[in-house]
Parts: sequence; structure tokens; C-alpha cells
Amino acid sequence: MAIVIVDDSATALIVLKSVAAQRREREVVPFSKASDALAFLADKPADVIVSDYSMPEMDGIQFTRAVREFAHLAATPIVMVTAATEPEVTSNARAAGVTHFMHKPINALFFKTLLNELLGPR
Repeated sequence: MAIVIVDDSATALIVLKSVAAQRREREVVPFSKASDALAFLADKPADVIVSDYSMPEMDGIQFTRAVREFAHLAATPIVMVTAATEPEVTSNARAAGVTHFMHKPINALFFKTLLNELLGPR
């Protein structure tokens, strides 16, 4: 299966993709637009989905709600990457179906550890 990453920041996408690619047994599929990721996910499974919170087309909460409408992704872990510190962002994201959070700036070691927790050791 795949690790799907959605972030409109080219730098964040590079960092997230680089860390995720260390999981050689999983395909890493990056997207800079949430709509492209949703089109991909409509008929494909994913092991983990990583989404930025603040994106121009739709935010990470809207994206998560859309993902959760796909029955085959109902239990897929979704990690939200955010610089937001407002409690309502976390609360709304959890209600939408986000399972884990990662704060910006991205800590590569934390992300690697989180992937190991979600996917199991290699």
C-alpha cells in the first residue's frame, strides 16, 4: 500500500517525502493539491495519510472529512501537520477524523518514530 502526503508547501513535501521514503516497503505518493489526493484516494487504499492543515484549496479538516467518506479509508490513520496552536483546530480536526498531529516545523525524527508506531517496525 502507500503513504499519501498532501502539503502545498514544496519544502514540507520534500521533507515528509524524504522521511517516508525510508519505509522502502511502502510507496510514497505526494500531492501539492488536496483535490488531486482525493481523486487518487477515491479508489486506492493507503496505510497512512499525512495532510497539512493550512492549504489554499481546502484545509486539512475539510480534506479529512472528505477522506472519511470513503469507506475503504474509514480506519486509515490520518496525521495532520500544523503550525496552528488554537485548541479548536485540534478539536475540530479530531472530530473530523484526524488520529495524530505533528507540529511545524517538521521534526524528521518525530515523523519517523510516528510512522514506525503506525506501520510497525521494518
